[in-house]
Amino acid sequence: MMTAGKQKGIEAIADEGGVIRAAAMDQRGSLRRALAEAKAVEPETIGDEVLVEFKSAVIQVLSPYASGVLLDTDYGLPATRARQEGVGLLLAYEQSGYDNTQP
Repeated sequence: MMTAGKQKGIEAIADEGGVIRAAAMDQRGSLRRALAEAKAVEPETIGDEVLVEFKSAVIQVLSPYASGVLLDTDYGLPATRARQEGVGLLLAYEQSGYDNTQP
């Protein structure tokens, strides 16, 4: 049996049909590497502010099409203000480190 709190949380991130259409922008290290590759620079040159700005821009553009957004607490908190009103919020609270660094 689902608790009332869980039901309320699911409803906050689901659309009117009960479908969760989440835009996930919780990447950290992999996003830094992807941006560095796109700019043909070393990942160390991509500052934290670039990740924050990128996540905010993505959420601003995609949140009108999503019922919820998934962000990380390291670089994604400012992007919570960029989401469209009424769009639910999920926060990843695990440490980064799931990146596959093997060739």
